[in-house]
Amino acid sequence: MVSTSQIRAAKKFGPGYFIREEMDLRDWTKEDLADEMDIKTKLLNAILRERQPLTIEVSRLLGGIFNTSPQYWLNIDSGYRLWKEQDKS
Repeated sequence: MVSTSQIRAAKKFGPGYFIREEMDLRDWTKEDLADEMDIKTKLLNAILRERQPLTIEVSRLLGGIFNTSPQYWLNIDSGYRLWKEQDKS
């Protein structure tokens, strides 16, 4: 029998995956979104590659642009980061 401490959640997707989906719906490039957010393309690229955790400010910007709450983006990011940490053990 497997104990509950050995059960692992299915693969989580980080915010980059969902941001790319939103970009595809709008036919936006990374440069388009970076301009909308008023951030550097390099920072957006790091977020899209899941190398940069979302800040509250970036979550607020994403929420405003994609008509979602900042909490939505923070939840996706924190769930993904927790999943990645559990993957290490």
